[in-house]
Amino acid sequence: MFFSRPVRIPDFPEHVRLMAADSDFRFSEEYDDLRLVGNGQTCIAADLTVNRSKNRFTNILPFDHSRVKLIPTDDEEGSDYINANYIPVSFNLGRDKCHQYWPDNNQRSVLYGDIEVTLLNEIHYDEFVIRDLKLQNLSETPQTARNVIHLHYMAWPDFGVPDDPSGIVNFARLFRSKLPPFPSNKPTIVHCSAGVGRSGSFMAMDRLMQHIDIE
Repeated sequence: MFFSRPVRIPDFPEHVRLMAADSDFRFSEEYDDLRLVGNGQTCIAADLTVNRSKNRFTNILPFDHSRVKLIPTDDEEGSDYINANYIPVSFNLGRDKCHQYWPDNNQRSVLYGDIEVTLLNEIHYDEFVIRDLKLQNLSETPQTARNVIHLHYMAWPDFGVPDDPSGIVNFARLFRSKLPPFPSNKPTIVHCSAGVGRSGSFMAMDRLMQHIDIE
């Protein structure tokens, strides 16, 4: 098994060159080793019959010990399940793969079940959009509202990469600046269409940028 080690910033270009040699052979080795991560973790909830249809991919399942648990509704079996894991925080071509869950600019509010989403503000930039949303659960008494900042990056194609890395790097720094101060009980959600490639790449980049800033 190949074990990765920290690489000093001045040595990073040479490290990438060596990893990319022979048609990215050593990068491929690292990716193969990732398949072994989590083999000992259980995914019982994800494999329940009532929950199987909620998994986009049969081989990408949340671990029982760290899965996100929704508030159950009316004792309905499986209503607490979503294919998502909590991530520890340190100090779609030709089809709709990710349904829109906010109002268009010409709308004020949209209902999604019992949840009313109101668009308070929307600012467009070259590669991303910032929205201020208000979420309200109409089934609650008394009704409470929650304000959400929605950062939407538009320049990352479904099967590709951004043309210029500076855009996504600047977006990542904006994202980090919008987070509530630590410690906070306010959750942060990162997603793409499948929640695997672009989401994972963005979280890895954010983590590495934090590490670089600290070092």
